[in-house]
Amino acid sequence: ALLYAAPQTSGALYSGVRIAEVAVVGGRRGIWLSAANTQIGASLFSKQFSDSVFLPAVTGDTEIQGNDFQQDATGGKAIVFESQYASPPSAGRIDISDNTLYGKANFIVWNSWVGSAAPKSVELNVDHNTVVKTKGPAVALIPPAASTVGFGQFSRITIANTIVERAGGDAVYVDYTYSPANPDTPDNGQIQI
Repeated sequence: ALLYAAPQTSGALYSGVRIAEVAVVGGRRGIWLSAANTQIGASLFSKQFSDSVFLPAVTGDTEIQGNDFQQDATGGKAIVFESQYASPPSAGRIDISDNTLYGKANFIVWNSWVGSAAPKSVELNVDHNTVVKTKGPAVALIPPAASTVGFGQFSRITIANTIVERAGGDAVYVDYTYSPANPDTPDNGQIQI
């Protein structure tokens, strides 16, 4: 079950979606959303089997702030950016701040690599979060298997003032497990921690 499902169909993304002050307990995913100018805040996500917030495409200003992610040892990821089917490329400013996580597989996973993404079109800011007890890396960036604009789509990735305790891997990890032949790497200084 989902609280909110708005996957991108054909044409424009949904715009101005605001999800606030809700409790989502159980289900496969909490939110599946492709949208522009989105706010997800002051909410509780607990015991999702897979991902709490699943975002195939976002544009404009995306704010994920003040949420609480709770899970036992079997849960999936808290926030996932992963292109699906004919997803348009993600773009804009993404702010993930003032969230608390306890017990998911990962806090953030970025696996959204659409070939038509414009260079330097995404600014990812992760600030003032508390992450405790993940099964894997707290923040995982999974490079594309095929040649795309890759890390060139980011103007910058900033991870600051975020506490990570008892991660099951590195706090921030560029994971080449699924794309071993890909030479795409972040530029020097592109990821600021």
